[in-house]
Amino acid sequence: MLTGQAALVAQGWTLENRGPIHVIVPARIQRERLPKWLRLHRFVRPPCNAVGEPSRVNAHVATVHAAAWARTDREAVLLVISALQQRLTQADRLHTVVDDLGSIHRRRLILESVDEYADGIQSMNELDFAVICRKHHLPRPIRQARRLDGRRRCRYIDVEFAAVDGSSVVVEVEGLAHLDPDVWMDDTYRFNGLVVTGSRTILRANTFMIRYELERFLPDLKAALGLAGEAMGQTGK
Repeated sequence: MLTGQAALVAQGWTLENRGPIHVIVPARIQRERLPKWLRLHRFVRPPCNAVGEPSRVNAHVATVHAAAWARTDREAVLLVISALQQRLTQADRLHTVVDDLGSIHRRRLILESVDEYADGIQSMNELDFAVICRKHHLPRPIRQARRLDGRRRCRYIDVEFAAVDGSSVVVEVEGLAHLDPDVWMDDTYRFNGLVVTGSRTILRANTFMIRYELERFLPDLKAALGLAGEAMGQTGK
């Protein structure tokens, strides 16, 4: 049975299959020399009944397999979110598949991505961000501050710092649900409305960056805060 990205494409997934084609076969099938574009995975008990033509696993199993075998964590998150956005699978079905498969690569990342998208989380947990600020010796920020945008509309800002020069630095931390096209459009208008006031520097981040690529985001934040020396030191580590 086809599985992973190839099975998702057969199910109607609109993104392009990247990397080799993954196929699951019974355990009795012996692996022989294979072309580089093909990967075989043997199983004792199939993860689900075959569906469609060509024979493939269902979209729920295919999504989990695709994320587990993705080339990077970023690609894994994109695969999970895109399958949910395109209504090929549902959060509860993905939870069931992960539980049924047991030990699987990126288990925690897959479940975190599913839960965050399903819950529509819009910002990081405030306690988590406060811990990051203390750990990296950043000024104490104001959270959920009320500010006016360029059209005098009230906006709630996730995190706001006072920079060394007295200016304001805002960090908008967006959850994975913000990858939804409609939410992304609203975010764009919101961002423009805050920028045109000209009174603050605004940085955009997402929870994946904060949790898994913090070392790439911190130099920009420190530079915006006027901590350029520390930012350069962080980059050079």
